[in-house]
Amino acid sequence: MQLLLIIFFELLVLFWLTRATLISLFKLLQAIFEKDQTTYSVIALIYFPGTVLHELSHMIAALFLLLKVADIHVFPTWKNNVIILGRVLYEKKDVLRSILVGIAPLFGGIIFLGWLSVLDVSTSSNLLLQILVIYLVFTISSTMFSSKQDLVDFLYVIPIGIMITIVYYIIQPDFTLISKLIRDLEAPRKILYAITQYLLLSISIHTIFIIIVMSGRFIKNRLLK
Repeated sequence: MQLLLIIFFELLVLFWLTRATLISLFKLLQAIFEKDQTTYSVIALIYFPGTVLHELSHMIAALFLLLKVADIHVFPTWKNNVIILGRVLYEKKDVLRSILVGIAPLFGGIIFLGWLSVLDVSTSSNLLLQILVIYLVFTISSTMFSSKQDLVDFLYVIPIGIMITIVYYIIQPDFTLISKLIRDLEAPRKILYAITQYLLLSISIHTIFIIIVMSGRFIKNRLLK
């Protein structure tokens, strides 16, 4: 249970950091290339693996919930000077399934990080493989949060969450058995621990990048004075 709480907290931190990183990256690339479309193209290329997993997660969730998928795009498009990294068009029948499809990339990203831990690639002595893992962790964790369009129906979660909380305090369920089962199963515990480490790695990458960009901007402004 403690590992799940750590993952939840790390995801909250990442949710803010990924957006701050994207803004900083956009401004940095815009200053370099001076053309929005070139900037969008480079950003789309950087985040491409994450975009693919993001949209595939939507599609798989929609199909699993028996919703017809009309179209899927994993390549970027530009609309009104705004980049759309990808999109999945599917039929919407009810709020609950729309919410589940909307948040599917979050679980898709976590499952991918768990898969990396099973492969145990982090212990490899191959430098190129290590760099690839770091890059994948960065781009997957950066794109597993749903966009505003994905979460149009997510506001309904608030009253549902309040109702679940009320029921929880009324019933007072005992999760001792589940917690003990997780502790006794070594493999799931190792996977959860590895996921916390990958998320921590992503947080570190985002934080370092933001600090470097902000420091460079500060130095530039000081020199121009």
